[in-house]
Amino acid sequence: MSPTTTHRRVVLARAVASRYLSDAATPEYRLTVFIQGGDTRNIPGLLCGFRDGRRKVGGLTAPADLGLREGLDSVTLWSADDDVLRKLAAWFEFRGFETSGVH
Repeated sequence: MSPTTTHRRVVLARAVASRYLSDAATPEYRLTVFIQGGDTRNIPGLLCGFRDGRRKVGGLTAPADLGLREGLDSVTLWSADDDVLRKLAAWFEFRGFETSGVH
């Protein structure tokens, strides 16, 4: 096998991988809600119930792909549905929480 043939295969493999990723990839948006030290108000539990469909927050229904990670002083949400995350950010900011905004 010549070096030119190997180079063509690598370029072809990259082109196929690039095409697959551009077709299969979906945008993902993130929102971080910062929780003040002593005033948690059980925000992680509220958001877990929202994600599982047991609770509604701000009259919203959670999207099927909603992800949630609890930190020491923050909760991070991610989803492909940026509209729901923007409404959640507005709901939290109205109640005095600081958010990172949807990005």
